[in-house]
Amino acid sequence: MVDFYRAPESLARAHAELGTRAIIGGRVHDADPAALAEGRHEYATQIGDASLRENADVIARWDGHDGWRIRCDWAPHAPDTCSDALLREVAALAASHGGNIHTHLAQSEAEVGAVRARTGRSSAEALDEAGLLHSRLIAAHCIHLDAGDIARCGRAGITVAHAPIGNARSGRIAPVMELREAGARITLCTDTMSGDMIEATRWAVALQRVRADGRFVLDAAETLGWATRAGAEALGLGAEVGAIEPGRKADLVLLDLRAPRLAPVVDGTGILVHSASGGEVHTVIVDGRVVLEDGHPTLVDGEEVVRAAQAAAEGLWRRAGRHPVTLSA
Repeated sequence: MVDFYRAPESLARAHAELGTRAIIGGRVHDADPAALAEGRHEYATQIGDASLRENADVIARWDGHDGWRIRCDWAPHAPDTCSDALLREVAALAASHGGNIHTHLAQSEAEVGAVRARTGRSSAEALDEAGLLHSRLIAAHCIHLDAGDIARCGRAGITVAHAPIGNARSGRIAPVMELREAGARITLCTDTMSGDMIEATRWAVALQRVRADGRFVLDAAETLGWATRAGAEALGLGAEVGAIEPGRKADLVLLDLRAPRLAPVVDGTGILVHSASGGEVHTVIVDGRVVLEDGHPTLVDGEEVVRAAQAAAEGLWRRAGRHPVTLSA
């Protein structure tokens, strides 16, 4: 799992306790969040410096934890929330560190417009100018790209972290088939709109059919490959995980075939992509250790985690002057 946003130290600690395999990054940016909330892009050096320190600290503390089960990368948030100077600085730091760079690219018309107004370039061109558009870049969304941008991304060999559910929420479908044909690697992500990667495979197939005016341009086998083998390869873990083969680590997800929505099994790949959900996941094994059994985490109290998350969310909502609508309210 790639997990990057604010409070990366907490993200790393959570994955360490859960026993999951994760790539952690910060959220590097120097745009002022308060100004962004009002539709303005204002950049502050102190904000950028603080986010750089946060990302650097998590790399120093957690990169390589537990036999490299947890790895850390640099993660500039997006080309509109990072100034050109900050993008160049991240490029230099990432080149020294190695690994991947994680970002959001062309995720909204607002982003593309802000970058164009600031630089005179498209978002893809801005990343290229900063030295970030290359084969180690993993870019989520990639919706608002013109033909020139698609060709540029393909030549650079970037990885597209396709977020079909999140994209659809804004009424958009990313041109992932065109990006694939241009030379980009395609993987899948959820980007907070749903934590269910199986659901993401289903949406990927359906939305590309919509984009292709009803033609079948993507099948279950390819989209499942995006979610497994392609993701591992993009992260530099292609020789370790992403497939069940001799010599790879024992990272396995087992589904309960007794579940009604998985019966009858005729085409295992087809029923997984078109019918299954995360709710049918019975067991998860990471590097030979069972971390989920019978749908319950084995290393933490799952019910207590949910209760704590609910309480924290309700507290934040109330401090914002809103009344959370919950069963306990």
